Amino acid sequence: MIKALIFDFAGVIVPDAYWIWIKKHVTDFDSKKPIFQNFSEKADEGLITAKELSSLLAQETGVPEAVVQKGYFQEIRINKPLIDLFNVLKEKYKLAILSNYAGEWLRKILDEHNLMEYFEEIIISSEHHILKPQAKMFQLVLDRLHFTKGQAIFIDDRQGHVDASNVFGLKALLYTSVAKLKMDLEKCGVKS
Repeated sequence: MIKALIFDFAGVIVPDAYWIWIKKHVTDFDSKKPIFQNFSEKADEGLITAKELSSLLAQETGVPEAVVQKGYFQEIRINKPLIDLFNVLKEKYKLAILSNYAGEWLRKILDEHNLMEYFEEIIISSEHHILKPQAKMFQLVLDRLHFTKGQAIFIDDRQGHVDASNVFGLKALLYTSVAKLKMDLEKCGVKS
């Protein structure tokens, strides 16, 4: 029986503001994408701070460091239909976040948009120095929720993370829209 729903953040609860911001400020995006991917992975793993990430982005794009973070946060758009679904789901299920993200930024977003109330657990990669799709990340959120693999479903917008979760034994769904998520959850016995 499903007791918990575990959500990715960027690409599910909000659009991936990092890449949206990068594409607005880098003209030769395709050739420079590996540079920005490297910055992102370092911040997500907690190898650099959010301030250091802002500094690297400023150096690479020419955008002043003070403007980088402000511009990034302006790209945050909360998925309101998903929040409406959370209001229904939280009555029957524990909700959690499992996300690769710079913790300082994610916690600020959650706080500023009053999202903390929805989640029993918030597992952020940079705070644990572990990245999805490592099995340790999936096990960590299950341990924190006190549930087994069969009692939870993981929802992510990246097929690789969904596949890794399924291999780990934690049922995972690919997020594309709230309407599709509702149908997929219903097929898994989750009523909304």
